Amino acid sequence: MEDIRAKREASFAQAAAGLDEKARSMLHDMLFNDPFYYGDIEWSGENGVDLVLESPGCESYRRHLTLCNASGLPEGDYVWLCFEDGELLRDGKDYILTGQTSPEVEGEQTPFAIRFSDAKAVSHVYRAGLSAAYGRAWDVLWGAAEQILYRADAEGPLNEKERALLPLLREIYQLKPWAFEKLTGRFPLLKERAARFGYRGLVRSIEKLEAGFFGKWKQVRFNQLTLTINRLEYEPLWRELFEQITDSQAEYPSCTEAECSPKLLKRVRDAVERRLHSYGYSGTYPDFYKREPLRGIHHTVLTPYFQDYIVGLHKNTAYRIHCRESYCGELRLALLSGTELLRRGEEMGDIYSCMFHANGRRLLRETEWSISMDDAASLSKLERQLRIAVKRAELKNLDKDEQEKSASCQLKPPKKMLRPLLWLSGLWTVMWFALFMPLASLGFALMTGDIRNFTEILTDPIWLPFFPGTWLAMFLLMLLCQKLARSANRKK
Repeated sequence: MEDIRAKREASFAQAAAGLDEKARSMLHDMLFNDPFYYGDIEWSGENGVDLVLESPGCESYRRHLTLCNASGLPEGDYVWLCFEDGELLRDGKDYILTGQTSPEVEGEQTPFAIRFSDAKAVSHVYRAGLSAAYGRAWDVLWGAAEQILYRADAEGPLNEKERALLPLLREIYQLKPWAFEKLTGRFPLLKERAARFGYRGLVRSIEKLEAGFFGKWKQVRFNQLTLTINRLEYEPLWRELFEQITDSQAEYPSCTEAECSPKLLKRVRDAVERRLHSYGYSGTYPDFYKREPLRGIHHTVLTPYFQDYIVGLHKNTAYRIHCRESYCGELRLALLSGTELLRRGEEMGDIYSCMFHANGRRLLRETEWSISMDDAASLSKLERQLRIAVKRAELKNLDKDEQEKSASCQLKPPKKMLRPLLWLSGLWTVMWFALFMPLASLGFALMTGDIRNFTEILTDPIWLPFFPGTWLAMFLLMLLCQKLARSANRKK
């Protein structure tokens, strides 16, 4: 296998000798490092004969390769190209890039050979997005680490602050079980910072992951650490890392502001700010908040930690709406709806505070909306998406039309929870009997005046019929509470 790659590398170096360094680097990545399907293809140039390919990288580092005077591209409105077994060849003054199209029939691929006279590469560096794909706080750091490391591994430009953070970012990147770069299974810098904050429990969780990082219990260790490291009490450590990464990205523009139409962007931002202010929210784009007591009882959706809660009647409550922009051919706006049930003495945080695991006191939901450059008419649909985001922040149920038109995939609590409620009520019954039976037996023994009757009363079979009856009563009571919570939510 190594001999085959070495031969391909040697053949590539000989064929690409006449190209400039940037084009040579991108072609090398396409053939050896990122042999994925390339679907973003455009024709440019004076006569439309230059083929432009966009590397499937990340939002913060975009590279475009232009193949001049290209021919031989497979026919089709939207062709996916793969270079997994491709080659770069030289034919006189021309170059030939070979590969396969995506299989139209399972197991079949169509080979192609693109002929071109020269290649030029252009790259753009943007701010690494600090957004959470799965709604967990450390996913924010992991996503930023992935983007910066991608640029570093592709030999893209890095500033001094990013270079200083690289060892720490590689440790953060390993916090996902599907990370596929050079993995060490060791987290010395994270453990050092956690110890500095006095987080002994977190240090132990990281050490457990290190011990089983390459073992069969790897997934279990990852799940345990995910639940631990995202807990609200460890937010100060997260904030320190977040501020360092944010500071390292300050000199870069955002991808949205660089590529999206300024007029369209201003229209969207003004519309969002105007509408959210009409709903009673304060703040400026992209962060808005409202303080208002939470009335009624609400059954929440599943959190990113796969738990749902019954909450309500909370006086000190903060609602937040955060707008997260992205751009890839069209403007996309993710509306993050956060809810903070604050205890006495707690200060209101920001949208990231709502991403932590706090046993139902911090909640986060997401609503998405997108608009094409020439689709200004869809701005009218933005109002509906904002209304949905506000309802989600305030834990109000959506009507049927809003549920159908919502673009986000919310984790919903299961409609039937009979089995979990059955086992939970059984557990409560066992705990109740373990406490009540000894006390009742002791009371009867004292009433008879003979403490020796305590053991006899405790072991009397008369208690047996009470156990299933109490279990059933507990189960029905829990079922009733769930129904009442759902009913109260529907009325809103």
